[in-house]
Amino acid sequence: MVHIPTDEEVWQVFETLLAGRKFSETRKLTDGLGVYLWDIKTQAPDGSALEYLYMRKGQYPEGFAYESRVDYVYLNSQGEAIGGASAARFIGGKWTFF
Repeated sequence: MVHIPTDEEVWQVFETLLAGRKFSETRKLTDGLGVYLWDIKTQAPDGSALEYLYMRKGQYPEGFAYESRVDYVYLNSQGEAIGGASAARFIGGKWTFF
């Protein structure tokens, strides 16, 4: 049986990545299995805008993810993504941070 990350497990990843910084939730979508898409905005330590994006493994109207993961993107002053990478991946039933 495949373990699906719970809302609480995803929130723990966000808490680790946020490291106490304030944030705002920009989108949270759920289905019968729990949260499958969750986006939050914060500021990076250098003051630039930063968004963390969680997507559960699977196919959804908003896109496809081959693994459950949290990515991050830096945003310019117009709110456009200008760079980013993977922050954490759900591998073998546990979260791995990058």
